[in-house]
Amino acid sequence: APSARRLAHLCRRPTHLRAALLARATMAVGIQLVAFFTLVVVQSAAILLFKLAQTKGAYTFSPASAVACTEVMKFFLAFAQHYMATRATGEELFPTLSPKIIANYFGLSCLYTANNILTFFVLQQADPGTLSLFKSVAPYLCAALLRVVGQRLNRLQWSCVLIQCCAIAIVQ
Repeated sequence: APSARRLAHLCRRPTHLRAALLARATMAVGIQLVAFFTLVVVQSAAILLFKLAQTKGAYTFSPASAVACTEVMKFFLAFAQHYMATRATGEELFPTLSPKIIANYFGLSCLYTANNILTFFVLQQADPGTLSLFKSVAPYLCAALLRVVGQRLNRLQWSCVLIQCCAIAIVQ
């Protein structure tokens, strides 16, 4: 979305340009809202389905194999999209790939897989509301880790963390 200075500058432009830029900014906000609500629905549905998939407090399938199958499917979908995009533009498939990048992505994927398996385990022990509450702690952990490694958060990021603190305090 455009800043206040940008909007003031737009007001001095001809009407048709202002209308076009305003429509573009409105569309961007609309896309962001759709993405936000989609993520909320997907996350809520996933937690609910994890709980509904249990029979007498246990899963009738292996959570590790379910996570593995899901991740393999996501890999193939991502690779197919990347392949089609590079083929259409005529670029190399992986022009900047290095062993260091592969190692970083491998480490991240291991952590992501562990997180997914842990989610299945936690849902065997806790209800979906408690899991959602613990998942909402992620911004605090990110803010704390960024502080530990020496990166600073800007005012907007701290505001978001503070708003989430207040929201969680109200829920509890």
